[in-house]
Amino acid sequence: MLRQAGLRVPEDVSVIGFDDIQSAAFQNPALTTVRQPLREMGVIAAETLLQRIASPRNKPYPKTITIET
Repeated sequence: MLRQAGLRVPEDVSVIGFDDIQSAAFQNPALTTVRQPLREMGVIAAETLLQRIASPRNKPYPKTITIET
C-alpha cells in the first residue's frame, strides 16, 4: 500500500513491527522490530500474582510494571 501511494521506505515512512517475529527478516521493505522479553514478563507476572494471593490486603502492589524491550 505504501508503494502504491508513491511512498518510499525508509526515506518517506518508517515501518516498525513488534514481537520480533522471524518473518520480519524476510520482509520487503525491511521491517524494524522490537523484541519483548517474554520469559521475564511471565516470571514477573507470576511472582506478582503469587505475592498478591499471599497477602492481598497487607501489602501494596505496583499499579504499573515497566520492563525494557
